[in-house]
Amino acid sequence: MKKRFLTLAMALSCVIALTFAVAGCSGGGNSGDNTDGNDTHEHVFATEWSYDATHHWHECLSPDCDEVTDKANHSFDGKECTVCGYVKASEGLAFELNADGVSYILAGIGECTDTDVVVPATYENLPVTEIKMSAFERKPITSIIIPDSVTTMGTNVFWGCTNLTSVTLSKNITSIGLNTFRDCTSLTSLTIPEGVTTIAKNAFYSCTKLERLDIPASITTINEAFTNCKIEEVNVADIGAWCNITFNNINSNPLFKCEAMLLSNGRPVNDLVIPEGVTEIKDYAFSMQKGALGTIIRIRIPSSVTKIGKEAFINVAGIQRVYITDVAAWCKIDFAEESSNPLATSRSYITDKLYVNGEIVTDLVIPEGVTEIKPFAFQNCTQLTSVTIPSTVTTIGDKAFRYCENLKTVNIPNSVKNINDQAFFNCSALTDINFDGTTTEWQGITKNYWLNPTGQCTIHCTNGKLKP
Repeated sequence: MKKRFLTLAMALSCVIALTFAVAGCSGGGNSGDNTDGNDTHEHVFATEWSYDATHHWHECLSPDCDEVTDKANHSFDGKECTVCGYVKASEGLAFELNADGVSYILAGIGECTDTDVVVPATYENLPVTEIKMSAFERKPITSIIIPDSVTTMGTNVFWGCTNLTSVTLSKNITSIGLNTFRDCTSLTSLTIPEGVTTIAKNAFYSCTKLERLDIPASITTINEAFTNCKIEEVNVADIGAWCNITFNNINSNPLFKCEAMLLSNGRPVNDLVIPEGVTEIKDYAFSMQKGALGTIIRIRIPSSVTKIGKEAFINVAGIQRVYITDVAAWCKIDFAEESSNPLATSRSYITDKLYVNGEIVTDLVIPEGVTEIKPFAFQNCTQLTSVTIPSTVTTIGDKAFRYCENLKTVNIPNSVKNINDQAFFNCSALTDINFDGTTTEWQGITKNYWLNPTGQCTIHCTNGKLKP
């Protein structure tokens, strides 16, 4: 009797264990059943399709679950599966075995007759990693999809593909090479993938219908790529990254060369906010053609910026306000030239409103600790009526206050040893300079054509008055 009871108990334990095992992961395979009455968890299947060259399916998203559902063969209409969107690779393309012996180079169109070309990710069971120089040059293709297995594209790849209208680039390439899309006269837009760092010379030469270019944050160098282009919109993913691009010259920037409008994440940039942490705005970053209609109205520059490059804001005509948070940091910025400063984009487009922490500045007080007011710092700042310079300053830089046309009073300490070229040039309302030193000390300051006109201005020293 005791032996029969033990046998029944063991059998019951096995049944219970089997029940829990089934309940732990039920409804797998292609059934699509996610639960039953005894389930302890529910399957969650992806809404996006997964696929290979033969099938498509929905994967289980539950942890430690390798079940799939809805697995089926592709249903092609032409080259595209009508269910999952998988596109069949083109046949007849020419390939060469790479020197490494474990990957292939797409060498050219070969015997392929497709005009809508889909490059395969593999050839003879090896990855396709490169597209050879001039692979599709002057071929009558209309679209191309390049798989993510490709990491390198040679020069001239699509030169003269005048019918090319659609391009999907590999996410793993790092450069757009010399003449890559030259004379692709039907191409209207292109999204450059994140990861590309360089756009080479003439990459888009004479892409006469290219209207929009999407630039990722990974781009660090742009050469003169846009000759004979009519790009209307440049959409950038990251303003901070755009500030850091090295443009080979001013014509390398499509904002200048093509008079394009700057967009950030698809929206026109009216309020240009330079992100905190940016230390340099490179040469030509926001350059525009004289007379071009930009959208930038306001600019916000953080205290982290220490350098602004050549012609960075030249001819940016619409700027009405410049916002800063730290006067001391602003005084220390190295402006490469006057058009590096958004306050002084050009005499035709004067920005006359400087704001510090949201307040317009009329009576400017430079904080103690500043030792030099850098060249061009407050040029064209026409709302200023007075300036007070602290006892730590020794140098007032070239053109620091040039064209401050409403500036009436300046307070200068005897610590100042240099007032450089045109520092107060064309400050036509300036009547009084209060110098905290003697006339002899004033005359000992090194000055070079620093004030014009000079007639109405009086220097008030501690022991008398002088005229400039």
